Amino acid sequence: MVVIKYYKFDLNNKIEEIKTHAVDEKIQVDEIKIFENNLYGIKRKWKILSSHNSVDFIKRILCPSDNVMLTYYHDEKGEMSKYLVYIDFGKYNLSSDNIEFQDQELDLLIFNDLQYKILDMGELLKAFECQKITLSDMQKNLITLEHFINNFNYLGVIDSLQLRFGTKAINWLLKNKTSIV
Repeated sequence: MVVIKYYKFDLNNKIEEIKTHAVDEKIQVDEIKIFENNLYGIKRKWKILSSHNSVDFIKRILCPSDNVMLTYYHDEKGEMSKYLVYIDFGKYNLSSDNIEFQDQELDLLIFNDLQYKILDMGELLKAFECQKITLSDMQKNLITLEHFINNFNYLGVIDSLQLRFGTKAINWLLKNKTSIV
C-alpha cells in the first residue's frame, strides 16, 4: 500500500498537522525561525504517533525551493539517536501563512557517522505507478537526490548541507546534537 503523508504548518497559530492513512494529528509548535532563501525552521515537542518513544523533540527545516524537508530527532538513547538528519522529498504548496508538504516517499537518511542511505525508492516508484505523484514530481525528486549525493561525495555531508541551506539554518537544526563524528 502506498501511504502519502501530508504536513501542514500553520505559522500564525504555530500548529503542525500530520495526516496519513492512520494518523490525523495537530501538534503545537514551540519555535518558528525564518532563515535566508525562504527556509523555515520548526521546533516542537515529540508526539508519540506509533513508535520512537524516546524522542524528546524534533526540528525541521522546510525548504520549498528544493522540495525537501530536513528533520532532526533529539533522541538520546533510542533508534533515532543514530540519525543526524532525515531528509524527506516531496512537494510544497504555499499560501499566506500556511505551508503544506506532501511527502512523496523518497527519503535520504544521514547517520551520526556521516554515512547516508537512500530509503523508500520502491515506495516512490509505487506512488508513481498508482498515480499518487506525477512523472514531473518524481523526476524533480530524483534530480534533487542526485545533487545531494554528488555534493556529499564531493564536499562532505555537513559542508554540503551548509552550502545548500546556509550555515545558520544547519547549525540551528543540529544545535542540540551531542555526538557528531
